[in-house]
Amino acid sequence: MQNLTSAARSALVFRSTTILGLLLLLGIAASGCSKHGKELEVGKGTLYYTENVTEDEAKKLAETLQKSSHFTDKEWKAQLDKAGALWKFRLVEDAGKVNDPTFKVWLINYNLQLSKLAFNDGKVQIDLCDDDFNTLKTFPPTYYGRRVGFGSSDLYIGNNITPDEAKTVGSYLVKIGYFGKSPETAQLQKGSDGRYAFRIMVKSGTENNPDFLQRSQKFAQGLTAAMGNKPVEIHLCNLLFKTVRVVKGDSATAAAAPAAPADAAKQPTTKKPNS
Repeated sequence: MQNLTSAARSALVFRSTTILGLLLLLGIAASGCSKHGKELEVGKGTLYYTENVTEDEAKKLAETLQKSSHFTDKEWKAQLDKAGALWKFRLVEDAGKVNDPTFKVWLINYNLQLSKLAFNDGKVQIDLCDDDFNTLKTFPPTYYGRRVGFGSSDLYIGNNITPDEAKTVGSYLVKIGYFGKSPETAQLQKGSDGRYAFRIMVKSGTENNPDFLQRSQKFAQGLTAAMGNKPVEIHLCNLLFKTVRVVKGDSATAAAAPAAPADAAKQPTTKKPNS
């Protein structure tokens, strides 16, 4: 075979360099394989994906990760695998993060975002791993119920909530501006007595604020009216959706639920119920 001329070799080098440059501009570039699977370079991080995952599925996750500061402000390493219908997101983290309560709250709720944005509401298990992807701790899929979207906000509903009931509550929340431009998360359940529980996450200590309780009472009254005068209670919850206080439409001084776990101590403020 005849050797390539110097000009031809230069042309090939230029062509290869140009293609690589375009991939790097996209922020997601394929970079071969390792024992952990095929690799995608994603900003400052590396995402590995196994043979159970397609390249398109891995890229969709990569795009989702780039929307979180946790994956843009530092170097990171993760792996995506799949077992049946269960997605496995394996994240390398410092051992000190494994039992960190604040990180636990973030991780459990970020699971919802991964499910929604990257996996079409599929179930996601998150494994915290050491640098060689040995599992340190497993977080099972976060499940607050079936998700019904209203713009950027989500209402998670219990199995006994009908589509019409979810639509009625969601439409009311949009009407009063609770579900607006900023994303909000809420949950709707119904007890055996037919009483609805509308559950929202609040900053620890807010459940004892008299003004907030009064607003919550009016909120419960508004929801009750929207539901055809079927009683709706407001459950004030921590960021793990554990009830810390229940407010009824006819009483803003309902008894507090059992003490919330320590995780709630550093929760951020969420939107207050509308007057």
